[in-house]
Amino acid sequence: MSINNAARKARHFTGPATLLSALFGGVVATPDVSAQDDVRNNSVTQRERPDYEPEGIASGPLSISPQISLGASADDNIFADDINPKSDYYLTIRPEIDIDYKLSNNALNFKAYFERDLHARFETEDTSSYGVQLDGKIEIDRLTRFGSSVRHGRRSEKRGSLGSSGSSAQPVEYDDTSVEGRLDKELGALRFMASGRARKVTYADTPGAGGV
Repeated sequence: MSINNAARKARHFTGPATLLSALFGGVVATPDVSAQDDVRNNSVTQRERPDYEPEGIASGPLSISPQISLGASADDNIFADDINPKSDYYLTIRPEIDIDYKLSNNALNFKAYFERDLHARFETEDTSSYGVQLDGKIEIDRLTRFGSSVRHGRRSEKRGSLGSSGSSAQPVEYDDTSVEGRLDKELGALRFMASGRARKVTYADTPGAGGV
């Protein structure tokens, strides 16, 4: 992919609009997956909005926060083609849910989202992605704590994004799965910490620009 393709201009002119918050309450739950932490590749609905953090549904130690976000974007070179650029507009729809369960010093959190981009002119560029994440924290005793996290997501790289291939005939999809754990132990004046992480990224077969 050429430098010009990577530097193509994308104009985003509307922000997300929360629909369900007035009925249920919601909280923005940006998936904590390193493959999409790069803000440059995040859609409008994935960007943090610290000024808007309404409360969800709470019952004892359980808290549920659903939300639906909408975003509209414009791209003046949707195919990342310097010779014959094409423009397009697309709508992003993103429902998500965040479930928290906290009891004493133990906690469990589940997050899930689904995101769909719908293009006005070129439906071949429509993409879908989703992600689920489960985090847990347990206090084994007063001096020992253990935490773990499991994440899985299906992502899409738009043409012209820094990680995509400029020769693909459609957006590139891939699965991203990771597991991590951490153990903290206090031994007198010392604190012992051990952690580990495993991650697997699998790209789907995508035809090239010539159909191969």
